[in-house]
Amino acid sequence: MEYTTVTNLKYVVADNSVIECYVDFVGIGNVPFAAWPNDTEAHGREIYQKAVNGDFGAITAFTPHVPTADEIRQAFIIERAAEVAALTVTVNGKVFNGDEVSQSRMARAIISAGVINATSTNWTLANNVSTEVTLVELQTALAMSMQAMAAIWVQ
Repeated sequence: MEYTTVTNLKYVVADNSVIECYVDFVGIGNVPFAAWPNDTEAHGREIYQKAVNGDFGAITAFTPHVPTADEIRQAFIIERAAEVAALTVTVNGKVFNGDEVSQSRMARAIISAGVINATSTNWTLANNVSTEVTLVELQTALAMSMQAMAAIWVQ
């Protein structure tokens, strides 16, 4: 592919194997481009080699991204949500899902059982197997789930 100018060169990976730049391609115009030595296209390999040789001027050094406080906070929120979503608790050898949706289901089942004086209910465990659980097991699973979630939230 024919091009006229290559500008704004910057290494974008630590080993300097990729150079971001702007290339003015004939018939296309000035577009962002990533040049690297193993490009499947000859013009990509050529642009990379000429850039490394200094034919287009200096290449800005690679600088690692330093996350902002907001990015760190957002990553923490995402990680925390994933931990809560994966939460399980074990009561009498039975593994219950302990995420927020499961906690809500447990609370509704406990309330409903109290209304009809039930002492047990059929429940689908974390392994997706339905089994009979006692009201006390369900109450314990709910309490343990809430405590585990609280521990995650206050990290």
